[in-house]
Amino acid sequence: MPTYKVKAGDSLWKIAKKFSVSMDSIVRLNNIKNPDKIKVGIRLNIPDITTDAMDGVSVPIEPPSKPAASTTPIVVDRTAFALPTKEFYPEIFKKDMIVL
Repeated sequence: MPTYKVKAGDSLWKIAKKFSVSMDSIVRLNNIKNPDKIKVGIRLNIPDITTDAMDGVSVPIEPPSKPAASTTPIVVDRTAFALPTKEFYPEIFKKDMIVL
C-alpha cells in the first residue's frame, strides 16, 4: 500500500486526485476525523486502485468475541418443528417447476 507524506499546501482532494482515488477512501483508511484539517509531515496510507476502478480499502476488523462457555445443555424439542397433519399433501404431484 503506498503512503504519502503531507506537504505544505496539500489538501486531501489534491492528494486523492494525484493518486486517482476518492478522498473518502483516504479519510476512511486513515481514520481522519476532520478532512479539512491535515497536518504537514504526517504520512497517509493511500488505498490501492482495484481493477474495476474503485478504491480498495483495507479496514482492520476485530474478530468477534467468544461467547461464554455454557455448561447447561440446550434441549431442543424436535417434534415442535413437525408440520401438523393438515399441512401435508399426501398425494404425490409431478413437479414441472421449482422457484428458488
